[in-house]
Amino acid sequence: MQGPPGTGKSYSTAFAALARMQGALAAGIPQRLFLSCKTHSATDVLLSGVAGARDELGRLRAKRPDIWAWHFEDGLLTLPLLRIAGRGGLPETVQNLAKTEADPARAILSHTHCIVGATPGGIYGLVKGGKSLFGHALCDLLILDEASQMSLPEAMLAALPLAPGGRVVVVGDPRQMPPIVHHAWETEPRRTFQQYRSYESLFDTLVALDPPYLRFEESFRLHAAMARFLRDEVYIHDGIDYHSRRTKALAACSYDDPFVAAVLDPAYPLVVIVHAEEGSQTRNAYEEALVGPLLRALADPEGHGLSARDGLGVVVPHRAQRVALRQALPGAVRSG
Repeated sequence: MQGPPGTGKSYSTAFAALARMQGALAAGIPQRLFLSCKTHSATDVLLSGVAGARDELGRLRAKRPDIWAWHFEDGLLTLPLLRIAGRGGLPETVQNLAKTEADPARAILSHTHCIVGATPGGIYGLVKGGKSLFGHALCDLLILDEASQMSLPEAMLAALPLAPGGRVVVVGDPRQMPPIVHHAWETEPRRTFQQYRSYESLFDTLVALDPPYLRFEESFRLHAAMARFLRDEVYIHDGIDYHSRRTKALAACSYDDPFVAAVLDPAYPLVVIVHAEEGSQTRNAYEEALVGPLLRALADPEGHGLSARDGLGVVVPHRAQRVALRQALPGAVRSG
């Protein structure tokens, strides 16, 4: 499943996981479903999304018990949500096996139906204590999210507990962040790398095999102009009619600085600022000077009144630049 920015792939994945469990419960088929992402934070977000989706279903049962009784199994709302080697910060409905169980694998096998979240490394740690890395059959369905960042070897680690006949669902967007490996792979002379291309993302590896493919097209987050730009420049090559119906823009304000006025003109939701400064490395004072007045104008309580928690975001490639912006604008920028 390919989901461009804002198309709700994580939200849909959470409900898809519950739909699979609903079907298994209704049919009386055991089902242990694993969710895995490259990082702990992404895994926690996905598992929290499942918990949130289940909460939505709980509200549906309370509001419309007739619909619930006709379509759903009560066991869906008590389904164990488990986390392997979690680091905290998860909803209370998620059990962190690292804190409660000496043998997480045994705890998972004690449930006929459950959803388990873990990174590929966490799954490897789960199975490596046995006599073999293979043959554990802990998992019936494996969902790999953010798969454009996950390499094939990492995916193989995540799939170690998959039962014979188990299924794999891969979610991501190869047009976004790829696996970060600094090497000139295009000119790599070693035959095994050229033959198996293990440095590519899992998503790219599987797309080449022509699997069943679902593409999301509508963004619920981006402005229509931004989505149109990305469609025409990027997603058209994937056959995706990427679009958005969102048209809300900044409110019109007056600014003393003509540069700020030009950049924050609500008639232009997408603005690109081009400059010729080339001397900076990890910190760019020139761009800091460009961004500073914009952030101050956006955070001004007499104007837009935006904050880092509500409507204002800055993305930078280097920690030093982020620290510099936080120091220069402590009221508008926070760590993130």
